Amino acid sequence: MRVLLAALVVVVAACAPAAPAEDTARGDALVAAVNVAEPGSTVDLRSVVGSDWDRVVFLGPYTYNDRAKEALGFDFDIEAVSPWTNTEGGMLVVLASGSKVVAWFAVPSQQVGLHCLDQESIAAADTVLTVIEQQGGFRSLTDPDLPWC
Repeated sequence: MRVLLAALVVVVAACAPAAPAEDTARGDALVAAVNVAEPGSTVDLRSVVGSDWDRVVFLGPYTYNDRAKEALGFDFDIEAVSPWTNTEGGMLVVLASGSKVVAWFAVPSQQVGLHCLDQESIAAADTVLTVIEQQGGFRSLTDPDLPWC
């Protein structure tokens, strides 16, 4: 019975789609675009990180698999990929299409602030975000459609 149960677990795990590896090129492109943009200007995520996705989800520090699933609508093992499940430090940006991850990347807070977008799911057509300058020249992205941003 234990062998059968172990075999079943292996089969189910093998059928679950694995998340792609981190797409650092897209993350670097986003950081570069925000840091060269003038405060008050906008950044269209589709122009910066490609358009092969239908929504973007921002997952902040201390996000575990249950919250990632709630935000995405499907399983994503954020605990295996995020450097910030147990500490602060940045945001995981997940580009999704339907019920699959197209790409994901980590954005450290000291490079670009995304904190007001935590746990937000934004349709690709609505991802024209505004660059703001914080104290000390630090740049953040905000969504004008979110009153808390």
